Amino acid sequence: MNYKKEYKKYLTSSVLDNANNKIASTSFISAFAVYLGLSDFAIGIYAVLDTITNVLQIFAAPLFSRIGQSKKVVLTNYSIYRIASVCFAIIPFVSKNINIRTLLFFIFASIYAVTGEMGYITFVNWRMSLLKKEDRTKFAATKNMYKNTIVLAFSLIMGIVLNKFTQNGYELYGFIILFSIVFLIALIDISIRINTYKPQIKEEKITVKDITDTCGISRQTYYRHFQDKQDLVNWYFEKILNESFEHMGTGKTIYEALINKLTFIQKEKLFFTAAFKNDDQNNLRKHDFELILAFYTNKIKEKMGDNLSEELMFQLEMYCQGSVYMTVKWLLDGTKESCQTMAKLLTDSMPEVVKKTFVELHLI
Repeated sequence: MNYKKEYKKYLTSSVLDNANNKIASTSFISAFAVYLGLSDFAIGIYAVLDTITNVLQIFAAPLFSRIGQSKKVVLTNYSIYRIASVCFAIIPFVSKNINIRTLLFFIFASIYAVTGEMGYITFVNWRMSLLKKEDRTKFAATKNMYKNTIVLAFSLIMGIVLNKFTQNGYELYGFIILFSIVFLIALIDISIRINTYKPQIKEEKITVKDITDTCGISRQTYYRHFQDKQDLVNWYFEKILNESFEHMGTGKTIYEALINKLTFIQKEKLFFTAAFKNDDQNNLRKHDFELILAFYTNKIKEKMGDNLSEELMFQLEMYCQGSVYMTVKWLLDGTKESCQTMAKLLTDSMPEVVKKTFVELHLI
């Protein structure tokens, strides 16, 4: 990740987003509501709608933690938010009935307010996770300076434009220009966000209580089977590992077994990414190494019937350590290589003595 490049993207996106919020703010939309013929009571409710929906930020964090903070989820929410902000412009063309206009106005206003509040907390979380602590104050000051400049200039210009159109009896066209500019800024912002780096968000660690509450079991039952959280992770991983390697040496090669293992890791990417990042005692990388080393050692002993030589054991340990390291690196880098390519790289990287032994035992 190029930090300076991503910093500029986040700054540009934040400026555009904040400026757009001010441009499509209560004052302009309220003026449009007056044009539509909404009652003073309806306009008053709209004026406090943002304040009412602010409470949704409380639920945004747990909701996005549950459904995920992927770019697809966040960008979908943001796109709906921005589309809703320009949908007001179609109301005059849909109906002249004041009740229908009021209904449509509050449908769009509610979608706009809800998606805005829900998405805000997530993007701020991304931004704070990306920015260095020493850059955050500068970022906020720079963002506000550019935003205020844009909003000031735009407000003056659009005030003059709307006044001119109103005087000539074309008030609607003035608002259409306003909404068109809002939509254009939104498109630019969305295109920037699509190409913006999504930082890794540090989630709170799951506790044993979280596990037992979710599974509906007592702590005593949990500790009867597992020593701690990592013991549970290791058990699950060992189960997966045994499944992916169970046919090795009985009709399947190491290459094929590695494809099975890597494919499963890719399928369960969320679990393995979190697990491999765990730095607790008895971490998964060490457990993976111990299991694979024991598996290879037992397979060789079964077929040879002898103890492994010091040279073979040394190279086997070195290979297993390297294999685990490269598998973890492959996963955390986003699994850019296919499982087949990665399995071939791991197989081709075997030390000479290990490869010769596996060939003799028909494991390659």
